[in-house]
Amino acid sequence: MAERRMLKKSFFYTDRYFKLSAESQLLYIHLVLNADDDGFVDNPCLICRITAATEDDLRSLIENGYLISFDSGIVVIKHWRMHNTVQKDRYKETVYKKEKSSLCVDSDGIYFMAENSMDTDCIQEPEILDPQVRLGKDSIVKVSIGEVSSGKEKEEKSLSLSLAREEKSADKRAYGEFKNVMLSEEEYLKLKKDYSCADRVITELSDYMRSKGAEYQDHYATLRIWCRDKRRDKASDKGSSPPVKTVKPEEEEDEFLKMAATQRQRRLKEGICGQQPRAIT
Repeated sequence: MAERRMLKKSFFYTDRYFKLSAESQLLYIHLVLNADDDGFVDNPCLICRITAATEDDLRSLIENGYLISFDSGIVVIKHWRMHNTVQKDRYKETVYKKEKSSLCVDSDGIYFMAENSMDTDCIQEPEILDPQVRLGKDSIVKVSIGEVSSGKEKEEKSLSLSLAREEKSADKRAYGEFKNVMLSEEEYLKLKKDYSCADRVITELSDYMRSKGAEYQDHYATLRIWCRDKRRDKASDKGSSPPVKTVKPEEEEDEFLKMAATQRQRRLKEGICGQQPRAIT
């Protein structure tokens, strides 16, 4: 295990992190320092005692999405790959391969639990990690100042966006047949208020995402677009052809009788008017 660990400054200077207690903040830093090269820590309770933290402080880090815990008592730093990368020649894979096989890594390098621990797509094999910039007596690194600052800005921006997305999705609930449509309660109620077909469209989106493996950046915005399209199609169908008036059989019979009576009266009147006056004898 490496003796040097990196901590991203922009990761800590967020309102979300500073809402944690001082003990939880200190505990997180010590857990990062004591993690192996894949971010796993097998003695979190001992580190709690070293830092004078409590189990509640450790639980707070888990509930707020900074750690992932396992039944074995081991924890993993959720944002480990944002903080640290290790050179291939110094990388030593974790011994906790069972716990590692149940994890997946998203595009931002954040660990998350796989829905199915036997999902082969999420089993992590030892990989070649990008070299970590080391400034010490045993290495000399020549990097231009422009490259360092530009790379740092990109990393900090990516981290900020990732944390913002994670914080935004923390208060959302899963909807749909496959529980893969994420909406906050406010978004769901607003959708129900604006569109009568909201529940049906949510189910359709859930089915489509599951069957096609599709992903959407904002499920609420996508649902509003789908609902508007359905409303537009429904209005178009109504305007395409004039409504057909249906006549009941009894109404049709009454109309026929009225027409017959009118014709009979007209013929009778014509007959009376056409008669010659009779001579009186």
